[in-house]
Amino acid sequence: MRAPAYWRFLLVALLAGVFFFGLSGQRAAHAGGPLIVGGLLAVEGQPFTWDTSAPIAYTTDGGMLGTLSETEANDRVATMFQVWADVSTATVSFSRSGSIMNAGVFTDGDVDTMEEFDAVERSCAVDGIQSPIVFDADGSIFQDLFGDPNVIGFAGPCRFDSSGRILTAEAALNGRFLDGITDLNATPPNFELTDNEFDAAFIHEFGHFSGLDHSQINVNCLGGGCPDFSDDAFGLPTMFPFLLSGLEESNGVPAQLTLAPDDVAWISRLYPDSTFATTFGTIEGTIFFSDGQTPAQGVNVIARQINDSGTAEDESRRIAVSVVSGYLFTSNPGQSVTGTNFGSSFGSRDPTLIGFYRIPGLLPGNYTIEVESINAGFDAGSSVGPLNPPIPSPGPAEFFSSPEDDTDGGASGIAVMVVANTTTSGIDIILNGTPPRFDQFEN
Repeated sequence: MRAPAYWRFLLVALLAGVFFFGLSGQRAAHAGGPLIVGGLLAVEGQPFTWDTSAPIAYTTDGGMLGTLSETEANDRVATMFQVWADVSTATVSFSRSGSIMNAGVFTDGDVDTMEEFDAVERSCAVDGIQSPIVFDADGSIFQDLFGDPNVIGFAGPCRFDSSGRILTAEAALNGRFLDGITDLNATPPNFELTDNEFDAAFIHEFGHFSGLDHSQINVNCLGGGCPDFSDDAFGLPTMFPFLLSGLEESNGVPAQLTLAPDDVAWISRLYPDSTFATTFGTIEGTIFFSDGQTPAQGVNVIARQINDSGTAEDESRRIAVSVVSGYLFTSNPGQSVTGTNFGSSFGSRDPTLIGFYRIPGLLPGNYTIEVESINAGFDAGSSVGPLNPPIPSPGPAEFFSSPEDDTDGGASGIAVMVVANTTTSGIDIILNGTPPRFDQFEN
């Protein structure tokens, strides 16, 4: 299977009943926030973003998308991009600049062969002349790319510069899921998505197109722990690694069709408008092993607004924002002993960022801060955090407490106050019950 470095692709898992969002190629430093963080190739520790002084321009395929005409498909794409543009505290916007440029290979504007797809991809990744949205009418291109037509779509940046700016990106959408045919006996089976499910996948992929990565919040929904219309379903991020088919936020509306507070927080953090700082506050700190000195990398950290018992909703499940400890640090610092492993080109080498977390986009109020393992199934294409595969948290799930130590139990935690335009620092968590970092004979 060939794939460029930053494709995020979406698969169908038939028995699991979920849709997988994923990544192929070189692993960039990221987590529950930015998709790519600068290291050796760009500004160290800085998330990669588009220049939003003008709308982000994209081009579209001239063919059909399943049963959708070119015009209908273009309208759907514009509507799904607009979901991100409508975030009131973010400045990102998008604009269709015309049809896909033919790159000297085809003349009808319809990308329907691998030769044409390769030319379009080259125009994005090598020439940097366009950010194409490809419509695969029947899944044949996906079959050639992945050996499986049951991939819903993929997206990701193509080119960037040394200042940390994304210059071009691409996306491809599989019309086989909108062809009006359901044939479970076909080889491979032909499945359909509802319009809302397909649109939820569009929005997710266009989040990657914009520079966002996956987030893990309300992970209990994976095992069927979130009934329809529940607070957990409402708080499930659009950028959750799996699209949970059939889980509804309200009648006919999939849980991931509308942006959750986590999605709003991170798109606003990457592209803040003038009201972002005055609207939201930030919490930051470091996660430590039980010795209270050694930072722990790859632990999921979630800020949850404390529930208001005077409302019918459970705010703690609806209003939550997450990030992974050490998300700005490189996933692979390399080593110089053999001269053969230079590590990842992405992510900072600053050791003070190991185990460090920063959660932006929090409305003023009181929050609990909890830590948990990244789900073991979130690896490879569905990864969350800079570590792939994820390493289980060395300690049990727990909350920030006072005093914070390695024996505090961490069952409920204490409130941390968030104030707009203020960063609350030093919210460090010492994990309970982690193995000793040194044996008795080491200092």
